[in-house]
Amino acid sequence: MAYLHYPERPERLTAEFVDEVFEALIARIAEAEASPSADDWDALVRDWNAFRFYYSSEWSRVNFRLSANFSDEDAIAAEQYFRDRVIPAVDDREDHIVSALLDSRHRPELEARYGRYFFRRSEVARAAMASVNSDLRMREAELQNRYNRLKATAQVVVEGRAMTFDEAESLFTSPDRELRRQAYCATSEWILERRDELAGIFDELVAIRHRMALNLGYDDFTKLGYEMRERTDYGPADTARFRRNIFSHFLPINRALVDDHARRIGVDRLSVIDRAYDPDRSLPRGIAGPVETQLDRAARLFASLSPRLGEHFATMLDENLIDLPNRPGKYGGAFCTARHDEGRCAVLLNSVGDASDVVTLLHEMGHAFQNWESTGIELFDLRSPTSDVAEIHSTSMEFLGMRHVDELLPEEYVGRFRRNAWRNAVNQLVGIARADEFQHWIYEHPEATIDEREQMWAEMGERYSSGLDVTGYERYQRTSWYEIGHLFMAPFYMIDYALARLVSMQLALIDDDDHERAMAIYLELCGLGGTRSFKGAVEQVGLRSPFEEEMVAELAARVGARIAGEGEEARD
Repeated sequence: MAYLHYPERPERLTAEFVDEVFEALIARIAEAEASPSADDWDALVRDWNAFRFYYSSEWSRVNFRLSANFSDEDAIAAEQYFRDRVIPAVDDREDHIVSALLDSRHRPELEARYGRYFFRRSEVARAAMASVNSDLRMREAELQNRYNRLKATAQVVVEGRAMTFDEAESLFTSPDRELRRQAYCATSEWILERRDELAGIFDELVAIRHRMALNLGYDDFTKLGYEMRERTDYGPADTARFRRNIFSHFLPINRALVDDHARRIGVDRLSVIDRAYDPDRSLPRGIAGPVETQLDRAARLFASLSPRLGEHFATMLDENLIDLPNRPGKYGGAFCTARHDEGRCAVLLNSVGDASDVVTLLHEMGHAFQNWESTGIELFDLRSPTSDVAEIHSTSMEFLGMRHVDELLPEEYVGRFRRNAWRNAVNQLVGIARADEFQHWIYEHPEATIDEREQMWAEMGERYSSGLDVTGYERYQRTSWYEIGHLFMAPFYMIDYALARLVSMQLALIDDDDHERAMAIYLELCGLGGTRSFKGAVEQVGLRSPFEEEMVAELAARVGARIAGEGEEARD
C-alpha cells in the first residue's frame, strides 16, 4: 500500500521505533526555537504531524481487529502490546513536544499559519496527555477492555436459545409480549448477576480518574474530563443549563408520548417491557433484512441522496471497510474509525435485520462521510472534529437519509419509520440528560460508594421519569446503567449526542423544505473537519446554538407539532 503519511515505515510499529522517531523530533526543538523564523518549527510540526497520522492509524487498525473478534488471541496480544508499550512511549514524548510548541517564542507566527484554534485545542489536550498520568491511563484502558470483553462475549438465553446481547435486545420490539418479557429479564438479569464485577470495574475507573485530576491540581475529574473531550467554548455550567432546557421543553413531550402509548393499548401505565413495542407504530422484526443485502441496498440510498456520498460509500464497499453482521465475540456496538494514513476509514456494525440497523448504519456512515470530506485538511489535530461536532454529522445523516429509506425498508413502513425517528429522538434526549447529570454527580462525589451511586441513578430515574411502570421489575432499575458503555469508556461524551441532536433536528426541518440547501450545509459541516469548535461549527453553517433556551423552546414546539402529525402526511 502507498501510504499518504509516513510512507517509510517498519513492518510493525514498535515502542523502540516510536522512541527513535520522537528522540529525533525532540532533538530538533532547541534549534527550531533558536531560529530567527518559525520555518524550522513549521518543518518539525509537519514531520511530527505525519508520524501522528501513522501511529494513530495503526492504533485504529489494531482496535478494529480486536473489536471484530474478542476471542482472537493474536488480536488481543497486538492490542495489549500497543496499549502497554506503544501508547506510553507516544504519550511521554507528545507531552514534551506539545508543551514546547505552546510555549514557543514563535507561537504568534505559527498561529498565523495554523490558526488560533489549533493552539486552543492543543492547550486543552495538554492535560489529557500529561505524562504524570501515563501509568493511570494504561490501567484505565485495561479496565475498559475488561468491560468490553464482558459485553462482547455475553450470552443470554431467551426461549431456551442462547444469543448475543444485541440479538436479545432486538426482541424488545417483538409483538409477542412474553418474548419481550423474557428478553428484558434475560439482559437485565445478566447485568444483575455480574453487578459486583461491573461495579468493581467502574469503581476503580472512578478512583483512577480522580487520581489523574489530583495529579494535575484539579479538585475533581470534571474539568479534566471536559479537557479530554477538547471542549473549548463551553463547560459544566453550560451543559447543566442545557439539561434544564431539555427537562423543561422535551421531557413533557416524552411524557405525553408514553401516556398516549398507554392509552392506545388500553392500560393506565405503560410497562417497561412494552416501551419498545407499539402495535400501531412498531415495525416488524427482520424488516431491514436480509442482512447480507443491506449494504447493496444502502449503496442505492446514498447514491440517491448525494452522488458524492454515494462514491464514498461505493469505495468502502469495494475495499471491504464495513463489517456489518452481528456475531458472537464481536464488540457489542457500532463505531467508525479513521485510517488517516490510508485516506480511509472503517465502520463496524452489528446488524440483525431490524429497523434499528437502519438508524445505526446511517449514523456511522455520517461519521464516515466526514472522514472522507476532511481528507484534504493537513494538520492531524484539525482533520478530525471533537466528538460533539462529530455527532452532528452522524445524527444529521440519520434524518437526511430518511429521504430515501425506502431502499432499506418496505415502502408501506417508510412513513412509520420516519415518524418514529422523531419520537425516538425525543426519548434519547431525555435519557442522555439523565445519564449526563448522573455522570457529573459521580465525579463530583468520587468518594461515593457503589450503593450510593446506584441509589442516585434510581433517584434521577424518578426525576426524569416519563411515567413508565416498572412494577415487577424493580430489582433491575438500580443497575441498568452498567449497560451504558459510554459511562465506562468515554466520560462526558454522552451529552454530545444530545447537543448534536438539536443541531441535526434544525437541519432535518430545513431538509423538509429545501433538500439542496440541507445537503449543502451538511457537506460544509463535514468539510470543516476539526477546524472549528462546536459553537463555531454551528455558527459557520448558519444554524442556531443548542445552548440558547429560546431556540430549544422553539424547536421543541416544532418537533412536538410534527410528532402530533402536522405535515407528516405530505412528507410520508
